[in-house]
Amino acid sequence: MTLILSGGAFEAQAQVFLLQGEPGPPGKTVLTATRASDPLECPFSGVTIERGVDDDGDNVLDPDEVEGVDVRCENAITTPRTITVTDQASLRAALQSLQSVSLQALVTIALPPTITLTEITTISHRDSRFLSINGAPTTVTTGLSEGFRVLTGGIVFRDLTVERSGNAGGTGINIAGVGSDATLINVTVSGFNDGIAVVSGSATLVDVAVLNNRLRGLRVEAGGRVRNQNTFTSRGNDTALLVSQSASATLDDATLESVRIGASVIDGGVLAISNATVAGNISIRGGHVNIDDASIDGVFAIDGGAGVISNTESVTPLIVSQNGALRVLFTTGRTPIELTARAGGVITFDADHRCTESALGQCLQIQE
Repeated sequence: MTLILSGGAFEAQAQVFLLQGEPGPPGKTVLTATRASDPLECPFSGVTIERGVDDDGDNVLDPDEVEGVDVRCENAITTPRTITVTDQASLRAALQSLQSVSLQALVTIALPPTITLTEITTISHRDSRFLSINGAPTTVTTGLSEGFRVLTGGIVFRDLTVERSGNAGGTGINIAGVGSDATLINVTVSGFNDGIAVVSGSATLVDVAVLNNRLRGLRVEAGGRVRNQNTFTSRGNDTALLVSQSASATLDDATLESVRIGASVIDGGVLAISNATVAGNISIRGGHVNIDDASIDGVFAIDGGAGVISNTESVTPLIVSQNGALRVLFTTGRTPIELTARAGGVITFDADHRCTESALGQCLQIQE
């Protein structure tokens, strides 16, 4: 310790006293050590910094000397990665770890050939383009109310068969959140109440089949949007397709073979279907349907339902009533469709078609 005493302004001298005690032992050193984080700490890599006092003075931070740990996980994935899972627990852990990470490159979750879901698998993350769940191909079995639920962000399901065990119930794949988005590639869903539901979000279907579901093969509602690429098949369901509540579906190269109803379009729903075969009537109640180049069982347009039909064959008459409206366009090379208008229904049609029923005034013939 050094003590300096200075005089006043008129004194030009200072006295310095140096007070020094006996030297003590050298102090202990604080060390830090950096290592790659354990996968349980950081599933997608990171660094762990340990710190503590070097008690034994060997200049090495031993495990029993560690007093604090700072884990710094990577918060963005910038290169493609594959996570291989073996069961429900590891699948859940992988999905949870992605919720706090920014996906800037594709992350693929690879499933085993078979997996049983013991809880609803929820997908919720910040990025909508870079997450894929790939089968081997894989059969996913569940007895739960839902198999997969997509809440936020986006997901690709590829090469999966999702089956309900036990009695039919619930939904196989449910795209349920506002802004959620899913692409299904080579996916089959069977045995549920609803095979696939798209509620508020959107879905692209590529070679998808919904088979033998108790109520509906595909349900699109509450503003949901669906379009398909390549083939879409709905077979053995009570209703092959339901579009309602301002939702929309655009299907090309589709096969709808139902137990009772081919397609039900209600409450502002919009359906555009082409290059299609529909076994089961198409019912339009307060919705709109555009049918082109199709073979159908028949159409009922009632309660304000409307549609445009072109280049299409129908097994039974098209029936319009209760303020429904249909426009039937020229269908080269196809058998003319029989048209029936009742109770306020209006049909406009070209010269290739004929209108039946006693109230011919309800039918308006238009020469194209």
